[in-house]
Amino acid sequence: METEKILGDRDLIVSTTDKKGIIQYVNGTFEKISEYKKDELYGQPHNIIRHPDMPKGIFRYVWNCLLAHKPVVAYVKNYVKGNNTYYWVKAVMYPKI
Repeated sequence: METEKILGDRDLIVSTTDKKGIIQYVNGTFEKISEYKKDELYGQPHNIIRHPDMPKGIFRYVWNCLLAHKPVVAYVKNYVKGNNTYYWVKAVMYPKI
């Protein structure tokens, strides 16, 4: 059975990727919540933490918005490394200009 990890009110997760979704940066909160170390994440596809419950169509929509230079907001369910734990985030995404 899966367990939900609840984020605190002050947990602000930050990550950046290139146009192919390859992780370039994560902050300490991202490391803490996902239980991945930065060196395990840098150079990996961001979907390394994607929960299988998330429909692929959501990410198609997100990338269409970002590639059109539009911000997008979506709720995303992610996996914690190496166990049956997940967490929800309200992801606010902006294209890099």
